[in-house]
Amino acid sequence: MLGLLSTASLHAQKMNIDSLKLKLRTEKNDSARVRLLLWAGSLFGYGNKKNDSAFYYLQEALDISTRKNDLRNANFAKSIMCRYFYTYGNFKEALDMAFQNLNYANAIKDTMLLIHTHKDLLKVYLKM
Repeated sequence: MLGLLSTASLHAQKMNIDSLKLKLRTEKNDSARVRLLLWAGSLFGYGNKKNDSAFYYLQEALDISTRKNDLRNANFAKSIMCRYFYTYGNFKEALDMAFQNLNYANAIKDTMLLIHTHKDLLKVYLKM
């Protein structure tokens, strides 16, 4: 029974990934595209030590967000990247991303963002 559920879950995830890739190929609106890219970056990376696909999507989301001066989504992309970096032992990059996010959170005085960014920093230091 567990094997059947696992197979069904993998099939559903594959369909989800295929659907997401199709949406990414056809979406022209920058804001919607950034949301899809962030979702793809989150979906493709966790549990996969080789995060090339995740970083490709996250970097594109970061580039579009930066070009559009959408600092919140740029920060979100950096936050996801930070988590990948510290999960897989690249502590220098994780700290760089987290401190960039901390500067942004301080600048806009966003309490929740400050909490999440401090949490990322703590996780990096705990794993070091």
